[in-house]
Amino acid sequence: MRVGQSDNSCDPSMNSAAIGAKNDMQFSNFAAVDETPSNVTAYQFSGLDLQDLLVVEICAGTARLTKTVRAKGIRGLAVDKSKSRGCGTEIMVLDLTVEHDIQLLLQIINAEAGRIVLVFISPPCGTASKARERPIKASLLFGKKQPMPLRSADKPNQKDGLSGLDKYKTETANQLYDAVTKIVMACNSLGLWVLIENPRNSLY
Repeated sequence: MRVGQSDNSCDPSMNSAAIGAKNDMQFSNFAAVDETPSNVTAYQFSGLDLQDLLVVEICAGTARLTKTVRAKGIRGLAVDKSKSRGCGTEIMVLDLTVEHDIQLLLQIINAEAGRIVLVFISPPCGTASKARERPIKASLLFGKKQPMPLRSADKPNQKDGLSGLDKYKTETANQLYDAVTKIVMACNSLGLWVLIENPRNSLY
């Protein structure tokens, strides 16, 4: 199947919500969009086979998006700092709090730019979740400590006075968020489609 054709056999239940219910991998939709920088890159897909294209999934976790696009005949690159949560899909292990690993990923994106359909990033929001502001019933904590807010609207990087593990986790998350920013800016300069999964209750 070549780009510009619809895959009517596509099972919507296989699609990640990251791509969206209306997409179903019909790449002709991209070429119909005008007046966007990424449209320049989208036109390069014309005439390419699906197996030539690439979806990059960063902070992949279980890598289900990568597994889904591979099942449709598209190349998928899953990137995470660990393979432990993978669902049987190959994951490239990179720690995006390490500059060398960030640069390696950027080199891959730059080299593959003409074939990348989507860069999908799902950064963890644990330290940035507003859910930490909601008290949890003691009976549900099973003796564990009540999670405390580590950030606020006026102190999104970290609240004053953090120490120990809370400070370490928050600052490590900040390093990851900085890496996500670098990746997004690099993709934007290449005219690539980028989607960041970011819950509405995340201060990030």
